[in-house]
Amino acid sequence: MRRASAALLALAAVAVLPGTATATQWHRWAGSAGRPAGQAVVSRGEAIWSDYLFDDYGANVDTFNSMAPDVLIGALSPHAYPADPAHPVGFAPSGHVGRFRHTGDFSYPAKNPHHDPVGDPLDEQNSYDNVADFAGVRLAVDAGHVWLRFSLTDLPKPASTVIGLAIDTNPGGGSGGGTWPLGAGVASGGWDRFLTVWGSGGALTGAGGKTRDLVGAGGALKVNLAGNTIDVMVPRAAIAPAGGKSWRLLAGAGVWDAAKHSWALPLPQDTQSTSPGSLALAPRIYDLAFNQNEPNSIWNETKQANDLDAKAIDSDGWTVDPRRLARGASDRRRCVTGPRVESFSTWDRTEEGLVSLPQSLHNENYVYRWHRQPLAVLLPKASCDRTARVPSLDYFFHPANVNHNAFFVGNEGDAVKRNYVFDSPNMGFSHEIALANRYNRITASGLARTDGWNYGDVVGEEVADRDAFLAATRRYRYDPRHVRVMGMSGRLGAPFFAEMWPDRVSAVATVSNHDADSPRIANLRNTPWVFTNGTAYLDTTDVPSYTKLDDHLNALGYEYVHMTWNGRGHDFNLVHQAYPLFEPWTSEAREVRPARLTYYTDPKKRRPGLPNFPGVAWIPKIKLANPRQPARIDLTDLESAIHLPARDTRFDCTFTNVGTSDVVELHGLFHDRPSAIRKRMPDRVASGWAENSCTFTVKPVSRPARANALAGSLRNISSITIDLDRTRLHPRRAIDLSRLRTTVPVTVRLRSRHGSHRAVIRPAPG
Repeated sequence: MRRASAALLALAAVAVLPGTATATQWHRWAGSAGRPAGQAVVSRGEAIWSDYLFDDYGANVDTFNSMAPDVLIGALSPHAYPADPAHPVGFAPSGHVGRFRHTGDFSYPAKNPHHDPVGDPLDEQNSYDNVADFAGVRLAVDAGHVWLRFSLTDLPKPASTVIGLAIDTNPGGGSGGGTWPLGAGVASGGWDRFLTVWGSGGALTGAGGKTRDLVGAGGALKVNLAGNTIDVMVPRAAIAPAGGKSWRLLAGAGVWDAAKHSWALPLPQDTQSTSPGSLALAPRIYDLAFNQNEPNSIWNETKQANDLDAKAIDSDGWTVDPRRLARGASDRRRCVTGPRVESFSTWDRTEEGLVSLPQSLHNENYVYRWHRQPLAVLLPKASCDRTARVPSLDYFFHPANVNHNAFFVGNEGDAVKRNYVFDSPNMGFSHEIALANRYNRITASGLARTDGWNYGDVVGEEVADRDAFLAATRRYRYDPRHVRVMGMSGRLGAPFFAEMWPDRVSAVATVSNHDADSPRIANLRNTPWVFTNGTAYLDTTDVPSYTKLDDHLNALGYEYVHMTWNGRGHDFNLVHQAYPLFEPWTSEAREVRPARLTYYTDPKKRRPGLPNFPGVAWIPKIKLANPRQPARIDLTDLESAIHLPARDTRFDCTFTNVGTSDVVELHGLFHDRPSAIRKRMPDRVASGWAENSCTFTVKPVSRPARANALAGSLRNISSITIDLDRTRLHPRRAIDLSRLRTTVPVTVRLRSRHGSHRAVIRPAPG
């Protein structure tokens, strides 16, 4: 973890080896990287591999795969499958002490050698530099040179990292291969050239074991600490003097031991007290550059970790065609449906490395401090069919102690009753793909910089989720009127996101949401919220907060459903089982011209990197009279009065699922007639459910008379802009503002494509 000044960053890109190629001679990288991790693309003559981010955990030396059932969470919230005794424990997308949530077992030395033996006896609140984590690899070839760029997520000093690249210039030739040089601790087949670089030096090894200094072989090396890149140039004749139609590449990264001039031995570290390190037996590789096909792995590193443990890494390779690269070729962009992990850029480009959050019971979480962040995406078939109906979008906020892959892995695991101790984790995503195609829905989820409690732990996590959402919506066509935010457990980001940007969200659906009630719920006037919880185990401590949220939404008269599962408690299977029950309550299109807008903002609660007021529907801009005090808007476009609710229908219904013995109560308020609400109940939308009881209470709601007017109240607002083109008001006719009430004088600016007007409203006397 480091902060670098602009001056230092400017000086960071230097040719480390004296006497090598000058900066003007280096290849200028111009190709565009592909989006999915674990895949490659050829662009402008460059072969570009995108690696999974933050997957640098090395070999699986203790035999535990990631996502093995969590003992403590299993005790606090057991999730049994009565109909399947062979799999008595389901998926637990939470915790494990330290490294048990990862399949690999390596860690890094603490950055600070001193710690507090009383307050932090295991030194687990330290930070460290994850210097052996590949972000990507680029390769270019011209008539005389081979150019390489290794991108990392952290590079604090030139000699912190060692990278090994095995090159087989005649794949399938049946010769070559062997042990990787300089103590990497692994062998691979076929290679006839091996490149080792360690930031301040490099070496080229032939198939016979003869090693030459990189500079002596005519090569050059350049390190950019600001960009976290290591560039290498090697004469083409030194790599493949006989040409070659294709090259097979294998690459790995580790920590460089300058004193021993070798790959460093990964040792157990205090920063992760349960990390056994390599036990001196496993390869000294933290991350393979070209591992792929990592389904059902929470950090996309299970196959890598098991391959390293078995010292069988030949399947983790990448085949390139140097002839295409020399011609400057580019691949055609292909649309591929299904799940993938991508990356995107977000706020704060000056921090790197990992730092531990304060522990919560048995969990140790980290802040992933780099501007590139991972984004999980699942695309339905319609995403690749321009003639098909445009998909809707779910943005999922991951639970506490997990990450961006939780929804895919968790929902899939519970759907097929998976026990990760005994079942292979690489079982695909057939259930999740079926859901995506059935509902024609994109699902996306970002890491938000941490696998911690989310929200409130880390500066910039809300910005990261915003940027992840923007990345997904800019890359793929979706229906902006059908956007649902979801979440499970933790201090959820789903309500925060919806309250901040209610005009981007059509519905909220959450499971076991802690501490979700806040004054900003007022912003959800046009956004239905369905939330569910259990009544047992870990959920019991949060029942009062669910009741408070229920009461608040009921008092506001907002549409919501409180779904209570009797006897269940805080397990990810609730997400899986509630998914079809959420659907009828959260599938209505968002109103793009809402008749009434309510928005509450508190400058004291402002999150770093986000505006105090982002603009909502037909109110693009406001100014607070007192910038240190809360403000509230409650305005109605009376020309749209006919679109306001005509009734509040409150309901209380209970259903039993005979197959699972689950009992669920649905309590809430919607503006539809009872007959329409009844069609949304479990027995009408999912199999196995039967009604126990169902009652409705209907209360008529009076609507104001239609008029070309704005009515309502403003508190602590000194200036407000109304975009008339996004309302039903008639801009060419006089607009009545006499029904506006305000606590301070306010300037009202009315703008439209026909012109703009300005009026000043003063508080009513008395």
